[in-house]
Amino acid sequence: MVSWCALTAVLLGVWPAELSRDASGENHRPKTSEQVAREQSRQSILRWETTYTGEALGNLTGGRDRGWEYLDLATLTIEGEGLPSDRTRFRFTMSGSHGGSISDNVGDCQGISNIEASPGWRPMEAWLETEFQDGSASVLGGLYDVNSEFDLLEVSTLFLNGSHGIGATLGMSGPAGPSIFPFTALGLRVQVSKADFYFRGAIVDSIPLFGRSEKHLSGFLAIAEAGFRRGSPSGGFRKTAFGAWSYSGRLPDHGKEGEVRSGRPGFYALHERDLGRYLGNRQFAFFIRGGLADGDTNQMSAFWGAGLVVSNVFARQRSDELGFSIASARNGRPHMRSQAVIGHYSESHETVLEVSYRLTVASWISIQPDLQYVFNPGTLSHIENAVVVGIRFELSL
Repeated sequence: MVSWCALTAVLLGVWPAELSRDASGENHRPKTSEQVAREQSRQSILRWETTYTGEALGNLTGGRDRGWEYLDLATLTIEGEGLPSDRTRFRFTMSGSHGGSISDNVGDCQGISNIEASPGWRPMEAWLETEFQDGSASVLGGLYDVNSEFDLLEVSTLFLNGSHGIGATLGMSGPAGPSIFPFTALGLRVQVSKADFYFRGAIVDSIPLFGRSEKHLSGFLAIAEAGFRRGSPSGGFRKTAFGAWSYSGRLPDHGKEGEVRSGRPGFYALHERDLGRYLGNRQFAFFIRGGLADGDTNQMSAFWGAGLVVSNVFARQRSDELGFSIASARNGRPHMRSQAVIGHYSESHETVLEVSYRLTVASWISIQPDLQYVFNPGTLSHIENAVVVGIRFELSL
Protein backbone atom coordinates (compact mmCIF):
# COMPACT_ATOMS: atom_id res chain seq x y z
CA MET A 1 0.00 0.00 0.00
CA VAL A 2 2.86 2.37 0.78
CA SER A 3 4.34 1.93 -2.69
CA TRP A 4 0.96 2.57 -4.39
CA CYS A 5 0.37 5.73 -2.35
CA ALA A 6 3.84 7.05 -3.04
CA LEU A 7 3.51 6.37 -6.75
CA THR A 8 0.10 8.08 -6.91
CA ALA A 9 1.48 11.15 -5.15
CA VAL A 10 4.37 11.34 -7.58
CA LEU A 11 2.16 10.97 -10.65
CA LEU A 12 -0.26 13.64 -9.44
CA GLY A 13 2.29 16.05 -8.09
CA VAL A 14 5.41 16.07 -10.19
CA TRP A 15 4.74 14.43 -13.57
CA PRO A 16 4.23 17.60 -15.67
CA ALA A 17 7.29 19.38 -14.38
CA GLU A 18 9.68 16.52 -13.91
CA LEU A 19 9.01 13.79 -16.48
CA SER A 20 12.02 13.90 -18.78
CA ARG A 21 14.60 11.48 -20.04
CA ASP A 22 17.89 13.39 -20.43
CA ALA A 23 17.47 16.88 -21.78
CA SER A 24 20.82 18.27 -20.74
CA GLY A 25 22.18 20.61 -23.38
CA GLU A 26 25.31 21.74 -21.57
CA ASN A 27 28.78 21.44 -23.06
CA HIS A 28 30.55 18.21 -22.15
CA ARG A 29 33.48 19.66 -20.22
CA PRO A 30 35.06 17.96 -17.22
CA LYS A 31 32.94 18.58 -14.15
CA THR A 32 33.83 18.77 -10.50
CA SER A 33 32.19 16.43 -8.00
CA GLU A 34 30.15 19.35 -6.67
CA GLN A 35 28.83 20.10 -10.16
CA VAL A 36 27.95 16.46 -10.69
CA ALA A 37 26.07 16.38 -7.37
CA ARG A 38 24.12 19.53 -8.24
CA GLU A 39 23.21 18.19 -11.67
CA GLN A 40 22.06 14.91 -10.20
CA SER A 41 19.83 16.76 -7.75
CA ARG A 42 18.23 18.56 -10.71
CA GLN A 43 17.66 15.42 -12.78
CA SER A 44 14.12 14.24 -13.41
CA ILE A 45 12.47 12.36 -10.58
CA LEU A 46 10.63 10.09 -13.01
CA ARG A 47 11.97 8.02 -15.87
CA TRP A 48 9.92 5.87 -18.17
CA GLU A 49 10.48 3.14 -20.72
CA THR A 50 8.13 1.30 -23.04
CA THR A 51 8.97 -1.90 -24.91
CA TYR A 52 7.09 -4.07 -27.36
CA THR A 53 8.24 -7.62 -28.05
CA GLY A 54 6.65 -9.72 -30.75
CA GLU A 55 7.53 -13.15 -32.04
CA ALA A 56 6.31 -15.78 -34.47
CA LEU A 57 7.15 -19.34 -33.37
CA GLY A 58 6.31 -22.57 -35.14
CA ASN A 59 6.45 -26.22 -34.14
CA LEU A 60 7.70 -27.93 -37.30
CA THR A 61 7.66 -31.53 -36.15
CA GLY A 62 6.93 -33.62 -33.08
CA GLY A 63 5.25 -32.29 -29.97
CA ARG A 64 1.48 -32.32 -29.53
CA ASP A 65 0.51 -30.38 -32.63
CA ARG A 66 2.28 -28.69 -35.52
CA GLY A 67 1.58 -25.05 -36.25
CA TRP A 68 2.57 -21.42 -35.78
CA GLU A 69 1.68 -18.92 -33.09
CA TYR A 70 2.19 -15.18 -32.74
CA LEU A 71 2.90 -13.89 -29.23
CA ASP A 72 3.59 -10.39 -28.00
CA LEU A 73 4.30 -8.49 -24.81
CA ALA A 74 4.00 -4.75 -24.19
CA THR A 75 5.61 -3.27 -21.07
CA LEU A 76 5.50 0.17 -19.48
CA THR A 77 7.95 0.91 -16.67
CA ILE A 78 8.01 4.09 -14.58
CA GLU A 79 10.74 4.47 -11.99
CA GLY A 80 12.54 7.17 -10.10
CA GLU A 81 13.97 8.32 -6.81
CA GLY A 82 13.79 11.18 -4.36
CA LEU A 83 10.36 10.66 -2.84
CA PRO A 84 9.75 10.78 0.03
CA SER A 85 13.54 11.11 0.60
CA ASP A 86 16.72 11.09 -1.47
CA ARG A 87 17.40 7.55 -0.23
CA THR A 88 14.18 6.20 -1.70
CA ARG A 89 13.42 4.84 -5.16
CA PHE A 90 10.32 3.31 -6.66
CA ARG A 91 9.17 1.35 -9.70
CA PHE A 92 5.87 0.60 -11.35
CA THR A 93 5.63 -1.88 -14.23
CA MET A 94 2.55 -2.80 -16.23
CA SER A 95 2.60 -5.57 -18.84
CA GLY A 96 0.13 -6.68 -21.47
CA SER A 97 0.23 -10.07 -23.20
CA HIS A 98 -1.52 -11.25 -26.33
CA GLY A 99 -1.43 -14.21 -28.72
CA GLY A 100 -1.57 -17.98 -28.67
CA SER A 101 0.46 -20.62 -26.86
CA ILE A 102 3.42 -22.25 -28.54
CA SER A 103 3.86 -24.47 -25.47
CA ASP A 104 0.39 -25.91 -26.06
CA ASN A 105 1.57 -27.00 -29.51
CA VAL A 106 4.86 -28.42 -28.27
CA GLY A 107 3.60 -29.81 -24.96
CA ASP A 108 6.74 -28.77 -23.09
CA CYS A 109 6.90 -27.81 -19.43
CA GLN A 110 9.87 -25.40 -19.27
CA GLY A 111 8.37 -22.77 -21.57
CA ILE A 112 9.48 -22.33 -25.20
CA SER A 113 8.93 -18.57 -24.95
CA ASN A 114 9.67 -16.46 -21.89
CA ILE A 115 7.00 -13.90 -22.90
CA GLU A 116 4.12 -16.38 -23.21
CA ALA A 117 1.26 -15.61 -20.83
CA SER A 118 -2.52 -15.62 -20.73
CA PRO A 119 -3.91 -12.59 -22.61
CA GLY A 120 -4.53 -9.39 -20.67
CA TRP A 121 -2.97 -6.45 -18.86
CA ARG A 122 -1.66 -6.76 -15.32
CA PRO A 123 0.69 -4.87 -12.96
CA MET A 124 4.00 -6.65 -12.54
CA GLU A 125 5.84 -4.39 -10.10
CA ALA A 126 4.83 -1.62 -7.72
CA TRP A 127 7.38 -1.22 -4.97
CA LEU A 128 9.23 1.30 -2.83
CA GLU A 129 12.86 0.82 -1.74
CA THR A 130 14.77 2.72 0.93
CA GLU A 131 18.57 2.62 1.29
CA PHE A 132 20.59 2.78 4.51
CA GLN A 133 24.28 2.95 5.43
CA ASP A 134 25.34 4.90 2.33
CA GLY A 135 23.59 2.43 0.06
CA SER A 136 25.14 -0.73 1.52
CA ALA A 137 21.77 -1.87 2.89
CA SER A 138 18.21 -1.50 1.64
CA VAL A 139 14.64 -2.57 2.30
CA LEU A 140 12.08 -3.02 -0.48
CA GLY A 141 8.35 -3.64 -0.18
CA GLY A 142 5.38 -3.93 -2.51
CA LEU A 143 4.40 -5.92 -5.59
CA TYR A 144 7.64 -7.74 -6.29
CA ASP A 145 9.07 -9.94 -9.07
CA VAL A 146 11.35 -12.43 -7.30
CA ASN A 147 13.28 -13.14 -10.52
CA SER A 148 14.27 -9.46 -10.85
CA GLU A 149 16.99 -10.20 -8.25
CA PHE A 150 16.96 -13.89 -7.26
CA ASP A 151 18.29 -16.73 -9.44
CA LEU A 152 19.13 -14.07 -12.02
CA LEU A 153 21.72 -14.34 -14.78
CA GLU A 154 22.71 -11.67 -17.31
CA VAL A 155 24.45 -13.73 -19.99
CA SER A 156 21.44 -16.06 -20.36
CA THR A 157 19.00 -13.23 -21.19
CA LEU A 158 19.73 -13.80 -24.89
CA PHE A 159 17.71 -17.03 -24.93
CA LEU A 160 13.96 -17.41 -25.34
CA ASN A 161 13.41 -20.55 -23.26
CA GLY A 162 11.89 -19.83 -19.86
CA SER A 163 14.40 -21.93 -17.91
CA HIS A 164 17.18 -19.51 -18.85
CA GLY A 165 15.34 -16.75 -17.02
CA ILE A 166 14.80 -18.73 -13.81
CA GLY A 167 15.74 -22.34 -13.10
CA ALA A 168 12.90 -24.83 -13.59
CA THR A 169 13.00 -26.17 -10.03
CA LEU A 170 12.25 -22.74 -8.56
CA GLY A 171 10.22 -21.51 -11.52
CA MET A 172 7.76 -24.44 -11.32
CA SER A 173 7.49 -24.49 -7.52
CA GLY A 174 4.75 -23.54 -5.10
CA PRO A 175 0.94 -23.75 -5.14
CA ALA A 176 0.69 -21.21 -8.00
CA GLY A 177 4.32 -20.73 -9.00
CA PRO A 178 6.63 -18.19 -7.35
CA SER A 179 6.10 -14.44 -7.69
CA ILE A 180 7.48 -14.06 -11.24
CA PHE A 181 6.21 -13.10 -14.69
CA PRO A 182 3.35 -13.04 -15.46
CA PHE A 183 1.81 -13.22 -11.95
CA THR A 184 3.50 -11.48 -9.03
CA ALA A 185 2.66 -11.05 -5.36
CA LEU A 186 3.28 -8.74 -2.43
CA GLY A 187 6.60 -9.13 -0.65
CA LEU A 188 9.33 -7.66 1.48
CA ARG A 189 13.04 -7.84 0.53
CA VAL A 190 16.15 -6.84 2.53
CA GLN A 191 19.67 -6.60 1.15
CA VAL A 192 23.15 -5.86 2.49
CA SER A 193 26.38 -5.58 0.51
CA LYS A 194 30.05 -4.94 1.08
CA ALA A 195 32.47 -4.42 -1.78
CA ASP A 196 31.65 -7.16 -4.34
CA PHE A 197 29.73 -9.38 -1.93
CA TYR A 198 26.00 -9.25 -1.21
CA PHE A 199 23.26 -11.02 0.70
CA ARG A 200 19.55 -10.60 0.12
CA GLY A 201 16.47 -12.26 1.51
CA ALA A 202 12.75 -11.94 0.85
CA ILE A 203 9.38 -13.09 2.11
CA VAL A 204 6.72 -13.10 -0.62
CA ASP A 205 3.08 -14.18 -0.63
CA SER A 206 2.77 -17.57 -2.34
CA ILE A 207 -0.52 -16.54 -3.97
CA PRO A 208 -0.37 -13.83 -6.71
CA LEU A 209 -2.09 -10.53 -6.08
CA PHE A 210 -3.66 -10.62 -9.55
CA GLY A 211 -4.36 -13.50 -11.90
CA ARG A 212 -4.26 -17.19 -11.10
CA SER A 213 -4.80 -18.33 -7.53
CA GLU A 214 -5.26 -21.38 -5.38
CA LYS A 215 -7.83 -20.29 -2.82
CA HIS A 216 -7.55 -23.47 -0.75
CA LEU A 217 -3.81 -22.95 -0.24
CA SER A 218 -1.97 -20.13 1.49
CA GLY A 219 1.38 -19.21 2.95
CA PHE A 220 4.50 -17.47 1.74
CA LEU A 221 7.78 -18.09 -0.04
CA ALA A 222 10.98 -17.40 1.92
CA ILE A 223 14.08 -17.07 -0.25
CA ALA A 224 17.69 -16.01 0.37
CA GLU A 225 20.73 -15.57 -1.86
CA ALA A 226 24.39 -14.82 -1.17
CA GLY A 227 26.79 -13.99 -3.94
CA PHE A 228 29.79 -12.27 -5.45
CA ARG A 229 29.56 -9.89 -8.41
CA ARG A 230 32.28 -7.91 -10.14
CA GLY A 231 32.62 -5.91 -13.35
CA SER A 232 30.03 -5.36 -16.08
CA PRO A 233 28.87 -7.36 -19.12
CA SER A 234 31.02 -5.13 -21.34
CA GLY A 235 34.18 -6.65 -19.83
CA GLY A 236 35.69 -8.31 -16.77
CA PHE A 237 32.30 -9.51 -15.58
CA ARG A 238 31.76 -12.43 -13.21
CA LYS A 239 29.07 -13.50 -10.78
CA THR A 240 28.65 -16.47 -8.46
CA ALA A 241 25.62 -17.00 -6.23
CA PHE A 242 24.00 -19.60 -4.01
CA GLY A 243 20.35 -19.56 -2.96
CA ALA A 244 17.82 -21.43 -0.84
CA TRP A 245 14.03 -21.21 -0.74
CA SER A 246 11.10 -22.75 1.08
CA TYR A 247 7.31 -22.41 1.23
CA SER A 248 5.31 -22.18 4.42
CA GLY A 249 1.96 -23.91 4.64
CA ARG A 250 1.01 -27.07 2.81
CA LEU A 251 1.62 -27.87 -0.86
CA PRO A 252 0.09 -30.34 -3.33
CA ASP A 253 1.55 -33.83 -2.89
CA HIS A 254 2.89 -35.02 -6.26
CA GLY A 255 2.96 -38.60 -5.04
CA LYS A 256 -0.65 -38.73 -3.84
CA GLU A 257 -3.33 -37.18 -6.00
CA GLY A 258 -5.54 -34.68 -4.18
CA GLU A 259 -3.49 -34.58 -0.97
CA VAL A 260 -1.29 -31.85 0.50
CA ARG A 261 1.80 -31.92 2.68
CA SER A 262 4.61 -29.73 4.02
CA GLY A 263 7.53 -29.27 1.66
CA ARG A 264 11.29 -29.23 2.19
CA PRO A 265 13.67 -26.44 1.10
CA GLY A 266 15.05 -26.10 -2.41
CA PHE A 267 18.48 -24.87 -3.47
CA TYR A 268 20.18 -23.33 -6.49
CA ALA A 269 23.61 -22.19 -7.59
CA LEU A 270 24.76 -20.18 -10.58
CA HIS A 271 27.92 -18.82 -12.16
CA GLU A 272 28.56 -16.60 -15.16
CA ARG A 273 31.58 -14.74 -16.41
CA ASP A 274 33.20 -12.92 -19.29
CA LEU A 275 35.83 -15.13 -20.94
CA GLY A 276 37.59 -12.33 -22.82
CA ARG A 277 38.01 -11.42 -26.48
CA TYR A 278 39.21 -13.91 -29.08
CA LEU A 279 39.14 -14.32 -32.87
CA GLY A 280 39.42 -10.61 -33.46
CA ASN A 281 37.05 -8.46 -31.45
CA ARG A 282 34.61 -11.23 -30.53
CA GLN A 283 33.70 -11.33 -26.86
CA PHE A 284 32.91 -14.69 -25.22
CA ALA A 285 30.86 -15.26 -22.07
CA PHE A 286 29.29 -18.32 -20.49
CA PHE A 287 26.89 -19.31 -17.71
CA ILE A 288 25.95 -22.41 -15.77
CA ARG A 289 23.24 -22.97 -13.17
CA GLY A 290 21.65 -25.83 -11.27
CA GLY A 291 18.89 -26.43 -8.78
CA LEU A 292 17.38 -29.05 -6.47
CA ALA A 293 13.84 -29.27 -5.13
CA ASP A 294 11.70 -31.54 -2.97
CA GLY A 295 10.26 -34.19 -5.31
CA ASP A 296 7.29 -34.82 -3.03
CA THR A 297 5.88 -31.31 -3.53
CA ASN A 298 7.40 -30.36 -6.91
CA GLN A 299 7.21 -32.05 -10.30
CA MET A 300 10.85 -31.23 -11.03
CA SER A 301 13.38 -32.36 -8.44
CA ALA A 302 16.52 -31.25 -10.31
CA PHE A 303 17.55 -28.84 -13.06
CA TRP A 304 20.72 -27.73 -14.78
CA GLY A 305 21.42 -25.35 -17.63
CA ALA A 306 24.43 -23.84 -19.38
CA GLY A 307 25.26 -21.66 -22.34
CA LEU A 308 27.89 -19.81 -24.34
CA VAL A 309 27.30 -16.37 -25.87
CA VAL A 310 29.58 -14.68 -28.42
CA SER A 311 29.22 -10.96 -29.14
CA ASN A 312 30.35 -9.00 -32.21
CA VAL A 313 30.15 -12.15 -34.33
CA PHE A 314 29.20 -10.91 -37.81
CA ALA A 315 28.14 -7.27 -37.58
CA ARG A 316 30.88 -4.68 -37.88
CA GLN A 317 28.80 -1.54 -37.41
CA ARG A 318 26.06 -2.97 -35.18
CA SER A 319 25.92 -5.07 -32.03
CA ASP A 320 25.06 -8.75 -32.36
CA GLU A 321 25.11 -11.90 -30.21
CA LEU A 322 25.14 -15.60 -31.04
CA GLY A 323 24.37 -18.13 -28.33
CA PHE A 324 24.18 -21.89 -27.72
CA SER A 325 22.46 -23.28 -24.64
CA ILE A 326 21.02 -26.34 -22.93
CA ALA A 327 18.34 -26.61 -20.24
CA SER A 328 17.43 -29.93 -18.62
CA ALA A 329 14.71 -30.46 -16.01
CA ARG A 330 14.37 -33.83 -14.26
CA ASN A 331 11.15 -35.31 -12.90
CA GLY A 332 10.90 -36.30 -9.28
CA ARG A 333 10.16 -39.98 -8.63
CA PRO A 334 6.86 -39.31 -6.80
CA HIS A 335 5.51 -37.46 -9.85
CA MET A 336 6.56 -40.26 -12.20
CA ARG A 337 4.93 -42.90 -10.01
CA SER A 338 1.66 -40.97 -9.71
CA GLN A 339 1.52 -40.43 -13.47
CA ALA A 340 2.12 -44.12 -14.15
CA VAL A 341 -0.86 -45.03 -11.95
CA ILE A 342 -3.21 -43.09 -14.27
CA GLY A 343 -1.54 -44.39 -17.43
CA HIS A 344 0.65 -41.37 -18.25
CA TYR A 345 4.11 -42.83 -18.52
CA SER A 346 6.87 -40.24 -18.13
CA GLU A 347 10.46 -39.92 -19.17
CA SER A 348 12.95 -38.85 -16.51
CA HIS A 349 13.72 -35.46 -18.07
CA GLU A 350 12.88 -32.75 -20.57
CA THR A 351 15.95 -31.26 -22.25
CA VAL A 352 16.05 -28.29 -24.64
CA LEU A 353 18.89 -27.29 -26.95
CA GLU A 354 18.68 -23.71 -28.22
CA VAL A 355 20.57 -21.63 -30.78
CA SER A 356 19.74 -17.93 -30.93
CA TYR A 357 21.12 -14.89 -32.77
CA ARG A 358 20.20 -11.30 -31.95
CA LEU A 359 21.08 -8.32 -34.12
CA THR A 360 20.60 -4.80 -32.77
CA VAL A 361 19.63 -2.94 -35.93
CA ALA A 362 19.35 0.42 -34.14
CA SER A 363 19.19 1.61 -30.55
CA TRP A 364 15.41 1.08 -30.58
CA ILE A 365 14.98 -2.17 -32.51
CA SER A 366 16.47 -5.68 -32.54
CA ILE A 367 15.62 -8.86 -34.43
CA GLN A 368 16.31 -12.40 -33.26
CA PRO A 369 15.91 -15.73 -35.12
CA ASP A 370 15.77 -18.73 -32.81
CA LEU A 371 15.87 -22.54 -33.00
CA GLN A 372 14.99 -25.00 -30.21
CA TYR A 373 15.09 -28.79 -30.17
CA VAL A 374 13.03 -30.31 -27.36
CA PHE A 375 13.77 -33.82 -26.12
CA ASN A 376 10.82 -35.51 -24.34
CA PRO A 377 8.36 -32.57 -24.40
CA GLY A 378 6.51 -32.43 -21.10
CA THR A 379 8.52 -35.54 -20.10
CA LEU A 380 5.67 -37.60 -21.59
CA SER A 381 6.70 -40.81 -23.32
CA HIS A 382 4.06 -40.68 -26.07
CA ILE A 383 5.08 -37.20 -27.35
CA GLU A 384 7.84 -37.10 -29.97
CA ASN A 385 10.80 -34.74 -29.82
CA ALA A 386 9.94 -31.30 -31.21
CA VAL A 387 11.69 -28.78 -33.46
CA VAL A 388 10.67 -25.14 -32.91
CA VAL A 389 11.81 -22.22 -35.06
CA GLY A 390 10.87 -18.57 -34.99
CA ILE A 391 11.86 -14.96 -34.99
CA ARG A 392 11.49 -12.28 -32.33
CA PHE A 393 11.72 -8.52 -32.62
CA GLU A 394 11.84 -5.90 -29.89
CA LEU A 395 11.03 -2.19 -30.04
CA SER A 396 11.94 0.20 -27.22
CA LEU A 397 11.18 3.86 -26.58
